Amino acid sequence: MSGPSRQYPESRGDKVPRIAYLESIRGLAALQVLLLHFLGAFAPDLVVSLPAGAGIAGYIHLSPLYFLYDGYSAVYIFFALSGYVLTRAFERHLARPSSQILARIVRLGLPAIAATLVAAVVMLTFGKPNVPAGELSGSVWFASQWNRIARHCFSGAVAAAGRKFIGGPAVDAQH
Repeated sequence: MSGPSRQYPESRGDKVPRIAYLESIRGLAALQVLLLHFLGAFAPDLVVSLPAGAGIAGYIHLSPLYFLYDGYSAVYIFFALSGYVLTRAFERHLARPSSQILARIVRLGLPAIAATLVAAVVMLTFGKPNVPAGELSGSVWFASQWNRIARHCFSGAVAAAGRKFIGGPAVDAQH
């Protein structure tokens, strides 16, 4: 006598329902990270302030209002919930996990590549607008963002492209 066998959701024809409130919490956590980055760029005293010399920003930073833009904790919440939510999503396709993985790579990879290309076009077209913006807002973090990216990614990419497409040695940019 055998026990009841597990049927995969796709074999029953129904879907595992989404848990709306968990998806909402993930969305709010992503919004907290977005707010942290925005405030880190344009209101850095709210993010890195100490109460001694920061005035009202220091008090906001130490108050419960900090939770609204506490992107550091939100990342942990987002990943913990994502583990649970995505496990349920992958459960729908237990017979074909490679199709689910490929769909996820396309769904996340294409927007990431598009955002990277847009950032590269902005940087190559306008220079580094984040530097004066960071100086205006007093955000060292914002002013230094594209410096590391440009030095490590673009100079190497340009050198590699030169070697590949021109057929000879390319001159690496000096830092």
